[in-house]
Amino acid sequence: MRNLTLRLIFISGFLLLLQASLIAQQCPDTQPVVIGPDVVRAGQTVTYMTYAIPNHTYAWSVSGGGSIVGSPASNQVTIAWGNTPTTATVSVNEINSLVPGCTSVQAQKTITLQPLLHAYFYYQFDPTGGCYYNVVNFTADPNVSVHPNDPTVTYTWDFGDGTGSHAGTAAQQYTFPITGAYLPPHTFPVKLTIQTPSGQTDEITDYVYVDPDKFKPLADITSITPPTPNCLYNQYTFSGSGSLPKPPSNPDLTIKIKYCDWYIDGVKFFHSGDGITIPCSMIANYTFAAPGTYNISLTVTNTINCENTTSTSLTVGNTVPIASFTFAQACVNELTPFTDISQANTGVITDWYWSWGDGSGTEHYSIPGSPPPIPVTHTFHDLNSHDVTLRVINSNGCENTTVVVPVQAEPSPQANFAYPSVICTGDVVQFTNLSSPLTGSPIVAYLWNFDDPLSPSNTSTDQNPQHLFSGPGSYHVSLKVTNQNGCVNTKTLTTNPLIVNPHPDIDFTISQGAGAYDQTFVSIINPTQHVGNNVYWEFGDGLNGFGSPISHTYPGPGGYTVRCTATDMATGCTNVVEHDILLGAPPAPCFTANPPNQCQNVAILFVPCPPGGLITTEDWDFGDGSGIQHFVAPNVPASPTHAYAAPGPYHVTRVLNQGTPLEAQFDLWVTIFDAPTANFIWFSDPAHLHQTQAC
Repeated sequence: MRNLTLRLIFISGFLLLLQASLIAQQCPDTQPVVIGPDVVRAGQTVTYMTYAIPNHTYAWSVSGGGSIVGSPASNQVTIAWGNTPTTATVSVNEINSLVPGCTSVQAQKTITLQPLLHAYFYYQFDPTGGCYYNVVNFTADPNVSVHPNDPTVTYTWDFGDGTGSHAGTAAQQYTFPITGAYLPPHTFPVKLTIQTPSGQTDEITDYVYVDPDKFKPLADITSITPPTPNCLYNQYTFSGSGSLPKPPSNPDLTIKIKYCDWYIDGVKFFHSGDGITIPCSMIANYTFAAPGTYNISLTVTNTINCENTTSTSLTVGNTVPIASFTFAQACVNELTPFTDISQANTGVITDWYWSWGDGSGTEHYSIPGSPPPIPVTHTFHDLNSHDVTLRVINSNGCENTTVVVPVQAEPSPQANFAYPSVICTGDVVQFTNLSSPLTGSPIVAYLWNFDDPLSPSNTSTDQNPQHLFSGPGSYHVSLKVTNQNGCVNTKTLTTNPLIVNPHPDIDFTISQGAGAYDQTFVSIINPTQHVGNNVYWEFGDGLNGFGSPISHTYPGPGGYTVRCTATDMATGCTNVVEHDILLGAPPAPCFTANPPNQCQNVAILFVPCPPGGLITTEDWDFGDGSGIQHFVAPNVPASPTHAYAAPGPYHVTRVLNQGTPLEAQFDLWVTIFDAPTANFIWFSDPAHLHQTQAC
C-alpha cells in the first residue's frame, strides 16, 4: 500500500493548495529489479533481466535512446541502443497474477550511453554465499568495455582486501575475508582496470559492504507449553512464533523464514519447511520418554540461507504413577483378594480402576468419596483365564495401567443362550438355553433378566422362556445359571444387546390424476429405515400394485379403502396404513342471488343449486376485491352472505373442486344501489303551523 500525494499551487493574488491522497493496493511478493549494465556503448544491443517468478507477468519499456528487440513480456528483454551518447531509462512492471486487481510494481534503471572505451562493472551477492554476504559476483560487460577499433580488452581487479591486483575476466566471483582486520561489518573498495593492446586504459571503483547481521534471522523460543494434565506421556508444545526472518532495521520484506529446526540435547526432533512453502510452521510437539532436564534449541533459516540458533533448558518431572498389585489364588464364585501396591510419584493416588477381564465391567474407587477396600475382592464366574488390569490416577491427573495379569479360577457352569436374529415390535421372543456345565456339576437353576422394566414379567426361571418386549429398543438380556454345587455363571448381552426393531413408519398421499377416477398414491417413509420402494398397495377395488409413486384408475364413483403395506428390508418388519377415498361425478356450480339487486351495506344471500356431484372445496369471489371466501368439506355446499360497501354492478363467481378434474364454475351479476338518505325540515311560524315537508 502506498500514498500518492498531489499538490497544486496557484498564485494570483491568493494561494490555492489542493492535496489528494490516492491509495492503491500493490501486488504482494513482487520485488522487480533491473539486472544489467547501466553504462553501455552507443549502438550496442544489450539484454536486461529480472527474477522469474511463477504466476508473475512482466512488461518492459525503454525511453530516451533505444528500442526493444523481440517481446517485452518476459522476465528478460533485449534492447538495441541508439548511436548517440545520451541518458535513457529501462523500466519493468511486475504483476502477481494470483492477486486479482492489485497494481504492478515497477523497477527502473538509468542507462548511460557512452562512446568508445569505458570501464564499467556491476555486482550481486551470491545467494549461496552464506549469511555474511561475502561471496560476490562481479560482471564487467565486454559489450560496454570495448573499443570499437581495438576490441581485445584485459581485466584487472583489485578487491580492496590487501591482496593486490588480480588478472581476471569480465565475469568474476570473489570471496571477501571476514576475519582479522576485515571482520564484518566492513566496506571494500573494488577497482576494475581495463586495457586495450594499444595501451588505452580506463578504471572504475565501487564499494562492497559486507555485514553479517544485516540479514541474520532472530530465533526466539517464544513459549513452551506443558500438556494438560502435565503427564510424561503427553505432548509438550513448542512455539517459535516470535522469531524474525531478519533484523527489524532491515527493510527488505522479501526475506522470510523457510526452515525451522527443533533440537533436544542436540538431536533434531522436528523439521519444518520444504524451501517452497514460505514461511514454515513455527510450532512443534514432543513427548518425552523419561523425566529429566533437557536442552531445547531452535534454529531458523531464512530465504537467503542465513540462520540463527537460540537455546533454553526444560525440566520434565516424574509425574506418572506406577500401577501394581498382588493377588491370591482365584476360585470360581469365591471372593479373590487383590492388594494394591501402586506408587503415586507425584502427589497421591486418587482413583483406582480395576478391570477383571470377565465382562463384569470396571470397578472404580476414588478419594475422597469411595475409597477402595483393603483388600479389593472380586468373584470370577467361569473357567477362562481373565486378564486383570489396574489403572491408577494421581492428584496431578496422570495415569498408569499395569501389564495384563492373567487370573484363572476353578470350574463353574457357562451360561449361554440364543434368540431370533430379527425381532419386531409385538413379537413373542423365544429364548433357547445353550448353557453348559463344562467340567462342573449339572445346572439346576436358571434366572433370566430381560432388561425390560416396563414389562409385567421382566424375569423368568424357565429354561427356555418366551418374552414379549414392551417396545422397540436395545435390551441387555442376561441369563444366570447355577449348578448343583452353587457355582454361578451369568451371560449378559453387554456389547451386542438384543434389538427389538420398530415397524416401519409409513403413510401415503393421494392426489387427483388426469381423469375423474385416476388417483396417484405416493408413500411417505422414514428415510432412516430400509423400506425404499418396497411397498405393496391394495386399492380397495380388488386390484393391487407395488412401488411408489403409483397411479390407479378406479371403475367409477364410490368410496374405496386403500391399504399400503411397507416392509423394512433390513429387519423384515412390516407396517400397514389405510386411507379412505371418495370419488364422485362433477357437481353443479350454479347458484342464485337473493335478491339480485340490493342497496349498499345490505347483505345478499347466495343460494347454491343442488350439487349433484362430489364437492371437496368451494371458492366464492364476490367481485369487489374483498378476497376469496374458501370452504372445504364437510362445510360444503355453502350459502354465504355478502354486503357491498359501494353501489355498482358486481361479478360473482363460484368455483368447485378447483385444480381437479371435477372443477366446475358458475358466475352471475348483482346490482347494488345507493342507500336512501333520510332528511326533513320544519317550521314554527303560524303560517306553516299545520304543514310539514320531508324528503
